[in-house]
Order: sequence, then structure tokens, then C-alpha cells
Amino acid sequence: MKKVLHEKGFTQLVSIAPLRLRTLARRMLPSRREVWLISDRLLKANDSGECLFAYLSRKKPAGVKPYFVLEKGSPDYARLKRVGHVVDPNSRKYRKLFLVAKRVVSSSFDPHVYRCFGSEERYYAGLYGFSFVFLQHGVIKDDMSRILSKDKKNIALFVTSAKRERESILSPAYGYRPEEVLLCGLPRFDLRLQGNSQPEKKIVIFPTWRNSLVSGFEANTDRAIIDTANLQKSDYYRNWSKVLASEKLEVAMKETGYRLVFAMHPGFSEIAHLFKGSDVVNVLEGFDYEILYETGSVFVTDYSTAIFDAALLKKPLAYFQFDRDEVIEGGSHITKRGYFDFQEDGFGPVFEEADDLVDWLCEAMHEASEVRMDSVYERRVDDFFFVPPKGVPRCELLTDAVMGLEQR
Repeated sequence: MKKVLHEKGFTQLVSIAPLRLRTLARRMLPSRREVWLISDRLLKANDSGECLFAYLSRKKPAGVKPYFVLEKGSPDYARLKRVGHVVDPNSRKYRKLFLVAKRVVSSSFDPHVYRCFGSEERYYAGLYGFSFVFLQHGVIKDDMSRILSKDKKNIALFVTSAKRERESILSPAYGYRPEEVLLCGLPRFDLRLQGNSQPEKKIVIFPTWRNSLVSGFEANTDRAIIDTANLQKSDYYRNWSKVLASEKLEVAMKETGYRLVFAMHPGFSEIAHLFKGSDVVNVLEGFDYEILYETGSVFVTDYSTAIFDAALLKKPLAYFQFDRDEVIEGGSHITKRGYFDFQEDGFGPVFEEADDLVDWLCEAMHEASEVRMDSVYERRVDDFFFVPPKGVPRCELLTDAVMGLEQR
């Protein structure tokens, strides 16, 4: 068996030898433009990666050729093609671009972002010449050092949105140097603050996923594998279902003209059908974050950092943490307690019982005037987020930093 495997490996090395030579030769030649591979998720854009890609495609900085990485089956594919160059991660073209890329920039840290050849990865050792820039899907509030440390991900530039967040990433547990952690804010925040918010009478709930409910991940896509029978017995399912089925909440929504959107985390989208909607409750498997931020009036989450965008817009929000002891204190999720305390630092009240959350939502909906964030939480927002110099977009700060990586 060992002999067969050895022979197979040798054959594979011989077969890719021409590609190795072409890659090395191309890297030695002077190039007018660097290839930047930018992404959000395999099947979805609409995050900071797309915002940066749109900025680069519009501004066309000298020496940069950006490509957005997205599967052709994505509903966002045709839209991004109208913006600039898009490449399918399953294509031969992507593999060639990957080997000559100078920057891999993504809001995701899944292995498919910075590895391209799956089980054949070892045969391409020494050919990679890119620096990995991590945009994040949100703001890191917990200790994620066990999965995002320098020795685990080797991030060349780590984007942060708040002074305290940056300080946490600079702790010894992560292992990054100050020049590797950039404070500029998420690129998508540029879009959020353009003044396009047109709130409707809409409650938006962003439940995050739970590592304890995931039995594994698909090898090729890193998508979560979820045991639905186990899920339906969980506190997660029972508590969120209780909110969605609340008669008191339904009556209040019909009286005030509100609707509720239950926007499943992308990693849990395949179980959205297990949660029951109604004529005033819409359970979404896929959605456009931008539209929800613009049209939502009141927001709820358990622990999702997606809520930071709503906070930035100073929209009233609340946290529903029915399993706080398990997730925050018990370490059942992928993170550990970090610098952010929901009671002391959060941008809204924290509830542990579904009935208390429903009471707060009913009160918010019955406000005589436009629903607003309480002044206490507004001050917390002002104190927390990094604010760039007036007139300077976050995408510009980020682009300058990424282009300057070689000068370090």
C-alpha cells in the first residue's frame, strides 16, 4: 500500500511540474498589476469583501487587479459580474490565479479561502506567494484566539473596528504584532452610513449558530452538518420557537402594523424550514443584510455580531440569551469570554426569558413616536466604534494598508 501511495504521489508531482515551472517563472517576471482574490462566502457576497471589491473596481488603484471569488450557482454571481472580474472557486482559472495571487482578502477564515487544492495541497507546497488579509464577518467581542491566532491562520493583516477590539487581538494569546492589526472599521460600514436607511415597521431577529448543535462539516464546502432531531430537542429551538409563536407578540404586531423577520444565520440556513412562520412572521433562509439593516426598526440577537451594524445605525436592539451560562461561561461555542460584557458594554437590554423579550418588543412597537435607541446605549455606541477622518472611507484606509504590506 505504501508503495502504491508513493508511486501515486510521484506521478502527481510529475504531472504538475509544468505548472510549478510556469508559476515560478511568472512570479519572477515584472508584473504591472497584482492579483487580489477577494471573497465573502462560497455562495454569497453582500459583506465586506463585496464592498471592498466594488471600491477597487470603481477606483482602479494602480497596480491592483481585483477578482471576486464566488460560485457560479450563487444568486449574487450575475450582479457581481456587472461590477468587475468574478471567478468561480471551482474553475481552472481560479487555481491559476490562486498560484500567482499577491493578496487573498476575505471576510471568512474557512480553509477553502487560503487553500485551493484540497487533498492535493501538499503537492503545491512552496508555490503560494500571497498574504492573507482577514476582513471578518463582524466585530470580534469574544476570545477567538484558539482559532484565529497567528500560528493557526497566519493572517498578514487583521482588520478591526474598535480600539478595544484591536487591543484584544494584540493580546499574547493571539500572537500578532501591532503592524499586523489594522484599526479602520469594516468596509461594509461605509455602506451602512451612507444615509440610505428607510425603516419600516419591522422587527429583525438575527439568531446566531451553535457549535454544540453541529455534528461536523462537509469536506469540500465547510458547511455545517446538523442533526435535526437533536436540534428540535434543544433550548435553542424551543426558546426561539416560543418567541415566534407568541400570541401576545402576534396581537401587538397586528395592532401596530409591524412584521417580524427571523433571519437565519447562513451556517444554519438549511434548518430554517423547521421554524414556523405566520402571516406576520417571516422565516428567512437567505436574505440581503443590507436591505434588513435599511428597513428594520427594531433588532434582536442572542450573540451575533451582525447586530453591531444595527448599533452603528443607532437602531434599538435587545439580546436574548437563554443559554448564556452554556455559551459564554461554559465554553460550548467556538469562543471564550472576551473583553465585551453584554450587561456593561452592550447596546441594548439583555433578556434570558422569552416572555421578557416579548414584553420589551410589545412596548417598543407601541411607542407613540419613531422607535429610538435609548441615550445610554447611544453613548456606548459613540464610545465603542472607530471613526475615520472626515471624508475618508474605510475602504480607502484598508486599501492603503493592504498595498503597503510589501513595504514592511
